[in-house]
Amino acid sequence: TPHQEGKWVTRSPAPVYVSEPSVTEMNGKMYLSGGVTSQDTSNKIYAYDPKTDSWTEFATMPKRIHHHASAAVNGKLYIIGGAMGADQQEDSPVLDEVYAYDLEDGIPVQVASLPHELAAGIAVSFKGHVYLFGGHRKFGTGAYNTTVLKYDPDSDSWSKAGYFERAREHLSAAADDSHIYIVGGRKYE
Repeated sequence: TPHQEGKWVTRSPAPVYVSEPSVTEMNGKMYLSGGVTSQDTSNKIYAYDPKTDSWTEFATMPKRIHHHASAAVNGKLYIIGGAMGADQQEDSPVLDEVYAYDLEDGIPVQVASLPHELAAGIAVSFKGHVYLFGGHRKFGTGAYNTTVLKYDPDSDSWSKAGYFERAREHLSAAADDSHIYIVGGRKYE
């Protein structure tokens, strides 16, 4: 359906119905990764092209994950942390692994791991780096991440970029040329 000013239009549905996936925009396409389906956890990454209103399978991830973060920097899609197994079960393994996908071939390359396991955080691309906020280290434990992590693709390393005093999970983020904005989230007391 063509765009109509001030009106919502329905576009081509995603090839899979998922909850707890991650979505990132890069080079005019939207990348939908992982998530929990009605029967399993997904290990697929799909690309949506709004110009053609079509979805294609972009890549297969090494693991079936949900509650992961994703960001795009310098032509690479980064899939960060997350959890395996059933959705939000206390025994769901939380991961510290990070993979980079080149847009040309979609082949995953494992890059520097996070300093600790992390799920349900949010990543954002800002000034050539990936910033990671919030999340937790284990479901149902209150082990929230309060360290702002920064990934440098040039040195393939994570560093501490600050302290996130309002520890949360399931939050959202966006960035413009000068700021990173963190919105919402939840924290169980």
